[in-house]
Amino acid sequence: MKTLKLALAGAWHVHTRIFMPMVKKALGEAVDWVSVYDRDAARGKEAAKLLSCPFVSSYQEILDNPEIDLIVIEAETCDHKEMILQAAKARKNVFCEKILAITTDDALEIKRAIEESGIKFGVSHEALTVAPYMYTKKLLDEGVFGDFVSMHFRRAHGMAKKTLNDEWFSRKIAGGGDLIDLGIHGASMLAFLGGKPKRVSAFTHNFTGHETEDSATILVEFENGGIGTAHTDMVTSIMENNFELVGTDGMITVTGTDRSNVTSLQSTHIPSTGSEMCVIPAEQYSNDCLTPIVHFIREVMLSDSGRRSVPGLDIDTAVTVVRLVEAAYESAATGTSVAF
Repeated sequence: MKTLKLALAGAWHVHTRIFMPMVKKALGEAVDWVSVYDRDAARGKEAAKLLSCPFVSSYQEILDNPEIDLIVIEAETCDHKEMILQAAKARKNVFCEKILAITTDDALEIKRAIEESGIKFGVSHEALTVAPYMYTKKLLDEGVFGDFVSMHFRRAHGMAKKTLNDEWFSRKIAGGGDLIDLGIHGASMLAFLGGKPKRVSAFTHNFTGHETEDSATILVEFENGGIGTAHTDMVTSIMENNFELVGTDGMITVTGTDRSNVTSLQSTHIPSTGSEMCVIPAEQYSNDCLTPIVHFIREVMLSDSGRRSVPGLDIDTAVTVVRLVEAAYESAATGTSVAF
């Protein structure tokens, strides 16, 4: 099998140092990092050292390199659009850090370029590759919960009080604060599980004095009649997640982070759980919490399936997430519900 050649474009996002080394660790000889580019040369050289590959001084060098099969974009959010458009023009496959873009118009322009070029594309909606959430989607699609009624997702940590610099809260660079960064985990869960949104409301707050919000809650009414909420903040004392989905015939809850998740289930369609919530052993749904990039490379880039993306990491979900966030910011600013 041909080794998949990767290039990293930008090392701005905190996930760069967490997830990028995992690619080689998970996939071994199937992949190889060829080069790294970053507009901040010092940051780029540090990332190149981490991935044991050369630093190049221009993005064009990556675009012009016929050896490269996949460009991984971890650059500033404000740079995503132009970098993806250039990659699509060069017929380079792309995997991009969340959020796809700052505005819906930009997201739709990216979508057109991807579809016209025919490239393979994925976006790093991290929550959607967590095993119990993938299990939830499977059961929901199978009708185990009946009709969708509601869902709630919370993800929180305290990094606004500690390690994140001002760029993470810059409207110009990041597009906003907590809502457009950590809030994408919840927004992507709403888009993936709830159906087509109808109306969006949101509330934000700033506890730490940054330029933009460090706490946000989104409320979504879906066309199917269901309701979804997602809360995120960067001011708590520990990293912690909580998820609940309720249907007419059952419900599921997931508490914890990554491999510490505890999943409980009740459904009238499963006799052993028909009358009360039961803890589901991790072995039943696989506790292999893949990172999005590893999932994308395995299922798309190294597969003979012919697929150009995977559910939840695809361009349509990415555009929906951008629109949810844009509508949420409009709602928070105006104090009104916003039509999707």
